[in-house]
Amino acid sequence: MSRRKDGRLEKTITLDGKRIHVYGHSQTEIKQKIDSLYRDLYDGALGIDRQTKFKDYAAHYLDVALIGKTDRTITSYTLATKHLIEELGEKPLCNIKRSQVEEALNNHADTPTMRNKMLACCRAIFGMAIDDGLLTSNPAANIKKVRHEYKQKDRFTSRENDIIKNTPLEPRERVIIDILYNTGIRKGELLGLSRKSIGNGVIHITEQSALDRNGRPVIEPPKTKKSVRDIPIPEWLETEIRAYMKTIDSIYIFEDVRTKHKFSWVWMKILMAFSKYDNPKYKPKAVRATQMGEIPIQISPHWFRHNFASMLHDKGVDVLIAQEILGHSSVTTTLNIYVHLDKGTKEDKFEEVRKLFAI
Repeated sequence: MSRRKDGRLEKTITLDGKRIHVYGHSQTEIKQKIDSLYRDLYDGALGIDRQTKFKDYAAHYLDVALIGKTDRTITSYTLATKHLIEELGEKPLCNIKRSQVEEALNNHADTPTMRNKMLACCRAIFGMAIDDGLLTSNPAANIKKVRHEYKQKDRFTSRENDIIKNTPLEPRERVIIDILYNTGIRKGELLGLSRKSIGNGVIHITEQSALDRNGRPVIEPPKTKKSVRDIPIPEWLETEIRAYMKTIDSIYIFEDVRTKHKFSWVWMKILMAFSKYDNPKYKPKAVRATQMGEIPIQISPHWFRHNFASMLHDKGVDVLIAQEILGHSSVTTTLNIYVHLDKGTKEDKFEEVRKLFAI
């Protein structure tokens, strides 16, 4: 969507194989006009009846439902809808059954997050078709989301801690690892750090890096209001970051690795270095010839966040302080982490209570 010189908004859509320009003074007006065009289409004015294929109506959904949404939401729903179109695209919208939807979703069972996003899109697409008078029921309404069955990594082992702290790394990679380990920030927050983010013993989290619908990096506000925060850092880490900043010219500290491909490439180099330190006999291939799954040591950036939360818990940091440092939108999230970590020391806690009330 773009704004014309006369002040009106313009959005181009493809309808019945034709490119149509829609104009309006607001996003709401644009949405209403697009809805009207598609309604005429389904009423037969443009020669298409209620046997419209799923792929055509899904395109209508993307044109209308995502107006005004954030780039992250648009990217997520566009990709999920693309997968749905691959599975259901040629089927008439009004003839699709629940079993067909479940079959399409089960083809993505190995990626639970994507399957759940596809399910959410399915419900929204069929829901909009009901509102448009094309359907009387939603075939995706009673399909359940799947739970992630993987085990969460709570904390690094002593061996992993040794590898992380002592593996020789290039300056940029070492700064990335030390920040992740000592702050527990999210990957997007890491890539959104700028020169003004560092100061007086804290890291100021005010921005994050994300990818737009075309996969280009953009700077946007953090995940939630609570994500805007200050995180205390040791003096040596601030010194290390400032020393690294003297070697770069960009405003954003990790400007050169903000794209998905470049960060993946850098992270692969880090994991290969970890593996080499752990096993000197390991002979890594060139980075471009290596698949991520071939590297012996597998550590994700988010594991550092889990480990940092565990360190706060182990050091007895109050849950409200931990919530503020971690940037959780609700203290319930932090409490759940603390309760989960407490399960491993339940017997020790019971013994402490016995001693406390012993006569």
